[in-house]
Amino acid sequence: MTEAWALVVAAAVTGVFGLFRVCIRNFRHENQRDHAVVADKLTGMSRDLEGIKSSVDSNGAKLDDHLEWHKTPKRDARKKAAAKKAAAKK
Repeated sequence: MTEAWALVVAAAVTGVFGLFRVCIRNFRHENQRDHAVVADKLTGMSRDLEGIKSSVDSNGAKLDDHLEWHKTPKRDARKKAAAKKAAAKK
């Protein structure tokens, strides 16, 4: 009877490890598929970030121009009012 039990235990262990191997293979396949999906999304994000970077750079140039506009001296408000009155009289 001991030889029969040895065969049963050996078959059970082989079966358990066989199922374990199938599960690991499925997880590995799923992991590779998920990795490919994530890699595609990261590539898309990289492209989007490049577009945002170029947009921000152009906005930076516009902001620099605007700040320079603020640095230029403006005419006095009284001079503006006098110029409007003079133009209205003509």
